[in-house]
Amino acid sequence: MNKIIKLLDEYQNGKISNFALIINEVEEKVKYLQRSIDEDIFQEIFIILPKKLRKIKLDNIKEYDIKHTQNYLGKVMNNIVKDIMKKQNIYYKRNYFIGDEQFNTENSFQINIFEEVELDDLLKTVLDKREKYIIEKRYFYDIPIKTISESIDRTRERTNAIKNAALKKLKEEYERNKLLS
Repeated sequence: MNKIIKLLDEYQNGKISNFALIINEVEEKVKYLQRSIDEDIFQEIFIILPKKLRKIKLDNIKEYDIKHTQNYLGKVMNNIVKDIMKKQNIYYKRNYFIGDEQFNTENSFQINIFEEVELDDLLKTVLDKREKYIIEKRYFYDIPIKTISESIDRTRERTNAIKNAALKKLKEEYERNKLLS
C-alpha cells in the first residue's frame, strides 16, 4: 500500500487532517489546475473533493504505485472540474487536462487554438453544422468518436475524417487570424 492510499484510508476513517497531506502528494496536479482554470472553479474543487475522496473504493486502487495513484486523483479532480463547468454551462476545454492525454504534433495545435481564440465564434464562422457538432461533442464534452459516429449515422472512419478536416480548417483560420493581429 503506497503512502497516498494509506493517507486516503486514514482520511476515510475520520482523520480529517490527512486531506492537506493528500493534496500535498498531488501538488503538481493541483498547481496545473490552478493555472488552467478560473479561480472560482478552482475553489469549488476543494468544496467537492473531500466528498469524492471519501467515496473512493480503496480496494480498486490498493495495488497502484504512487505515480498511478497521483494520476488517479488528478483524474478525480479533472472530473470535478468537468462537472462544475457543465453545471455552469461553461464549455469543457480539453486543453485544461493535457496530463491525461498524449498528443502527437498534429494534435498539439488543438491545445493552442483553445487557448488563444474565441472558439465559439470560430466554430460558428468556419465550420458547417456537422463539423461543429463533431468538434463540440469530441472536445467539449469528451464523447468518444464511436458514440458521435453512431449519433450522426456515419462510420467511425468517416467521422474521424470529418473531425480532422474540421481541425485543419480551424488551424488554417487560426493561423490567418494570428497573421492579421
